[in-house]
Order: sequence, then structure tokens, then C-alpha cells
Amino acid sequence: MKLKILFCVLVAIATEAKVYCEHPEDCPPAINQLQYKNKRCTAFLVARDLIATNRHCIPDQMNKEREACDGINFVFPKSKNHESEVLKCKTIEFLSEPLVPNSANVDLAILRTQTSTNREPLTFSQDGFQNEKQYTIYKIDPNLENGGGVIVKSNCDAIQNAIVNPYFTSDKSPIVNFIPCQVVPGNSGSPILSSGNEVRGIIHSSSDGKLAELFEKERRKIDTKIYSAFGTSFACVHLDLFSYPRYNHEACKVKINTDSTRQLEKQKNEDLAEQINNQVRIEFDKFSQKLKTLKNEKMYLLQWRFGPYDRQLERQNHFVYAPICYNEEAFKKEPVERLSLDLLEIELKNEIDTRLRYKFNIKANIYKNKIFLEMKPDQRLKVDLNYSFKTKQYFVEPCK
Repeated sequence: MKLKILFCVLVAIATEAKVYCEHPEDCPPAINQLQYKNKRCTAFLVARDLIATNRHCIPDQMNKEREACDGINFVFPKSKNHESEVLKCKTIEFLSEPLVPNSANVDLAILRTQTSTNREPLTFSQDGFQNEKQYTIYKIDPNLENGGGVIVKSNCDAIQNAIVNPYFTSDKSPIVNFIPCQVVPGNSGSPILSSGNEVRGIIHSSSDGKLAELFEKERRKIDTKIYSAFGTSFACVHLDLFSYPRYNHEACKVKINTDSTRQLEKQKNEDLAEQINNQVRIEFDKFSQKLKTLKNEKMYLLQWRFGPYDRQLERQNHFVYAPICYNEEAFKKEPVERLSLDLLEIELKNEIDTRLRYKFNIKANIYKNKIFLEMKPDQRLKVDLNYSFKTKQYFVEPCK
């Protein structure tokens, strides 16, 4: 699963640039913009002298805890109860594990400021994210002209078991995703808040509207205008700074790497195939019972299999009857050139719903199939089947 990291937006201004509130009356005082030379990220207070953002927002040369972070400034906007303010970075207090390129990552950094502020910090929560519940994101959309930005509020839904993120399967999963939630470079580090204004996670990447599909071929085909954003949940983050416990629930034990992603995709693929096969089997059993009442007396001249028209499961496929061999003795006794049989066809469509979850639709029908038979000199039988969607030619040999 490939994620596009929202690297801090590059601008041409090296001095502090102003940040504004889109709605000053609804502008949390903790939100600020991290500014370092020509880089910008969103950040937020978690204590009066501690600020959280993404690890990937920190300059490469500042990659150790307890190191100085001179040159990083945090710019706060003027709001209803506060004047604009700038805090300078002192030390790096916490860094999550090193980031793995093109993979899902826990992405968090905590920085200490040189001075404290009287602004109210946000409160951490390790309660995680409930499926289908709405959360609020405050992000700073950068202004490329002056290097500052504007604080914007977005409401997004947490979506478990979406095709874009095989890791988000429970409330305590470490990597989460939200829709419809468009984020852009410079939004990295945005806090994700509950209805009680507790910060439960932090935005770190975007899907750019291109979704990672569970099937490799589908991965290259699926595109949607539903935007999703990825974030780090604080449910599994262990912070000595706040005496947060290290949870032992299973979701926190997941290994986030290429191998685990591949295994999750394989498992979801197998689960989906089982669901499809079960539904197809139900429809086939119904037809098998109905065969007793259909006038398909000469169907026995051929032996049949029922399965996918195309061996490779694509976004659209059909399950049909296909001949595998012919009954030589019966055909000698009763040679025919044409059959008319009522045969089951099942149309399968693989789709993505509006919640970015994979689903399939099955439509079963019985069609009158005109079948033409021609015996070849080599004793192979040419069988022309006219399915409802396509004509198919088979060559079959005598049954053993």
C-alpha cells in the first residue's frame, strides 16, 4: 500500500510569515504553523511548552531525541482571545520510529519550546477512532505567496476496513484514515479532534484521490474523486512525557511493513473470494433444483463445468456453463447439430462503495442458449455457445 507523504510545502520566504484564522471565533489557540527556512507544516500545543507535529516535518539533520532544534519557529495566529505569537524551538523531546518509504508509518514528533505560552494546549486521548464516527481536523492551508497560511476546519469520518488502509480494522489501530477529507502539502501535523475536543491523532499523509486497491491489477485501475487522509492514532503511542501507558491490545502489536501489508492484502483477497464463491454456490444450487423442471433433456450429451468465464477475476466477470468433454456413446446414438438449453449465467461486478469499501454485486439469470455442434475429423467436437454477453467457441474431446 503506497501512501504519499505530505512533505512540508516549500516556499520562498525564510522569515516568519503570518498565519490567519478562517473563522476567528472558531480557531483553537493551540494550532500553529511550523516554519523552518522554506518549509511549512501544521502543529499544535500539547502542553504550554510542548508542540506536536509529524516526524517527517523535522529537518533531516535533526533526527535524534534531546537534540537542539534551533531555527524552527511556531507561528500562532491572532484569534478571538489571543494576539499573534511566535515560539522558538528548543529541543526534540520525542520521535516515532524512522519512517519507511512508500509504507504506512506512525509519524509523530514532540518538540519543546524555549518559552512557555498562556495559550490552552490540546488534551491527548488514547481512546482511538470509532468506525463511521465524525472527527474534526484543523489544518493550515499554506499561502505560497507570503509563506504563511490560513487555519481551516474540516469534518471527516473515520472509515475502518476501507480499501485504502488494511491496517485500520479496530478502534485502537495505529494507522487510521478519513473521508471525505482532502489534505494538501502543509497540512501535515494537523490534529484530529473528537467531539469533546480531545486530540486523538495527527494527519500525516494523503491518498490524492488515488486509492490503493487490495488487488494489484485493480490498484492500477481504480480512481475516485473521494479524497481520504491518513493519520497516526495516539491509541498505541507510548509517551513518557505524559506518563501514557503502553497498551497491550492486539491492534498495537501489528507490524507495519511491506510483508505485513502483503499478508493483509492476501487475507482480504481470500476472504472476498470466499464470499463470492459462497454467493455463487447459492445461486447454482437454486438452478440445480430448477433443472428438474426444465426441458434440457439433451444436456447429457456434454459434460459441463460451471465457473468464471475468465480465469482471472476482474472488476466485471461472468460465471457460466462451459463444456469440458462430450459423451461419445450417446453422441453416436443421437448425433445432433443444435441444442437449445436453458442455462444459468451469473454476472459479477466488483465495486467500491461511497465509504471506500470493496463490495460485489451478483445478478443471476437463466437464458435460452442456442448451441451449435460440429464434429471434426479428429473426433473433437466444436461447440459454439451464445451467452447473453458474448459468443464463445470451445473444442472438446470425448469424455474418459
